[in-house]
Amino acid sequence: MRNTKKSGIIRFFIYKEGKKYIGVCLDLDIVEENRNIEQLKESLTEAARGHIMTVAREKMDDKFLNRRAPRSYWKKYQTYLKYLEQERVSGKACHYLNGATISSACLPLHRNWVMM
Repeated sequence: MRNTKKSGIIRFFIYKEGKKYIGVCLDLDIVEENRNIEQLKESLTEAARGHIMTVAREKMDDKFLNRRAPRSYWKKYQTYLKYLEQERVSGKACHYLNGATISSACLPLHRNWVMM
């Protein structure tokens, strides 16, 4: 799906690296880090919201809503999704994979925008 000013999907991926958490907005190429996961979620969500609102307000090209994060982050994200699928198929409870998590939030910008 291609994001536009009227609708889109923004995916987040947060994982632990050493003593800090790395948060990635996979569809907008925003990366942040913090030792506190709750502060990171809030900061990353605000950065994405600000980016989307700026693109809409300034009537910028939709290409700025479709800036994929570097491949290394997508590989980590895909590895985590595969792990979750294996856990689901095996009937085991899903556990964190090296502190990784997928963060969800609603973006009150437009009814067709979803953050996952």
